[in-house]
Amino acid sequence: MKQKNLFKIVIFFLVFLSQSGYSLTRDEAKHLLSRTRFFYSKKDLWFFMKLDKLKAARIAIGAYQGNQVKESIPNFLVELRRKKKKMIKALRTENWSDFNREFLFFYNKYLEGNNKFMMITPLPETKMSKREARRMMRKIQRFFYPWLKKWWIKKMLYSKEPFREVLTLFWHNHFTTSFKAVKDLNLLYQQNELWREKALGSFGDLTRAAVYDPALGLYLDLPKSKRNKPNENLARELFELFTLGIGNYSERDIKEASKALTGFRYNRLKDIYLFKENFHDSSNKFIFGKKGKFDPEDLIEIILEKEETSRFIVKKIWKEFVSPNISKRELDYFSNVFKKNNYDIRKLFLSIFTSDSFYEMKNRGALIKSPIHFILSYYSFLKENEIKPESFDVNVIMRMSKKMGMELFNPPNVRGWTGHTSWINTNTLLLRKSLIRRFWKYRLIKRSNISFRKRRFVKNIANIYLPLPPIIDLKKGAGGKKVFALLSGPIFQLR
Repeated sequence: MKQKNLFKIVIFFLVFLSQSGYSLTRDEAKHLLSRTRFFYSKKDLWFFMKLDKLKAARIAIGAYQGNQVKESIPNFLVELRRKKKKMIKALRTENWSDFNREFLFFYNKYLEGNNKFMMITPLPETKMSKREARRMMRKIQRFFYPWLKKWWIKKMLYSKEPFREVLTLFWHNHFTTSFKAVKDLNLLYQQNELWREKALGSFGDLTRAAVYDPALGLYLDLPKSKRNKPNENLARELFELFTLGIGNYSERDIKEASKALTGFRYNRLKDIYLFKENFHDSSNKFIFGKKGKFDPEDLIEIILEKEETSRFIVKKIWKEFVSPNISKRELDYFSNVFKKNNYDIRKLFLSIFTSDSFYEMKNRGALIKSPIHFILSYYSFLKENEIKPESFDVNVIMRMSKKMGMELFNPPNVRGWTGHTSWINTNTLLLRKSLIRRFWKYRLIKRSNISFRKRRFVKNIANIYLPLPPIIDLKKGAGGKKVFALLSGPIFQLR
């Protein structure tokens, strides 16, 4: 009996040591950093190599336990929000003098000389139709749209919680909303901050917040949903794309769920959705075999009770952060972890990032960098090695990301960016290489403190920035051409 107990104790300590007692290898640290950050530095790599799996995972995920402290709203959005309210009030009363005065404020401060606005410079006494007025308001929104994209790119570059920023992009692509459909920068900003705040909390709370989010509601035509004629868009996407996945619901479930989602009214002046009982269908509904006078809160609880929800979310997270494929054993295990912990997103990631499955060789370099991952990692490499041209700025990042098929705040459709292999085709691969060549050649013309001919520098690129061993021979020659070959080659496209 004593021998059995001793044996159990020995096994326990061996397992404990194997999981947390040893520091990460260089390749393990690179693997973890590449999945939890848009980019990392040499210092980051050396720091994580001193940590065991558990400490490394906790730090990579972020030690902050509560909701993120919100920063101040960008000035242009504050002005846009204030003027928008005044313009809406003037539009409702057809007070064109007030409306034009507010528009001229923007014209004089931001728009004068801009070609898109040369033909619309209304005087305070000018009268117009409501249609023309709304068109002018949309033009103002389009003018400031690049500003919002640049604001987010700066967050990605300088955030003190890099994994939260990666997750903000992930949830943005999960609960898809686009500027093209919503046409309101304040709503998109609010939503972006919402994903950032809820990124590592409860998936139930996140889903609840998504259902009540005005940008998502407008995107999925929720204002058109009436008590006597419910709109099915939100109910369908809530089941198919946000929680359960295809095949885990019936058409009747969608019809009944759309009734549960009636009652929302959008307040344009406050930019919020309000749930009003007198607009809600309070009749009995039959959803997944359950009967009741369900409202949005009840519907979310019913969804969270289903096993398919945890399996669907785990599968999607695995595909984005580990590998395109997940085994049944892994899916069963992590789905159970997720559901048992009340859909705690942080605990799910901690479980994944400390697992042996995550660090398996087959999962290293198994994902293709998205355009924003690729551009930011190259930007970081140049900046860290003090070879970044001044012309490589947020404007370049914004434009190149769009050209490569990833325009922030504007996914192509309700399914979002499909990612992985869809990022690479003949056109996007040429664009990636042209970006590397453009700024690499620029710098080689200039004087540099780095000797590119030293093999050590070339070797360091492979050891620090590449997820897998390079396919070119590092021993034969060196120099700028070899560095270019490493950065423009297939391995740098992976993470």
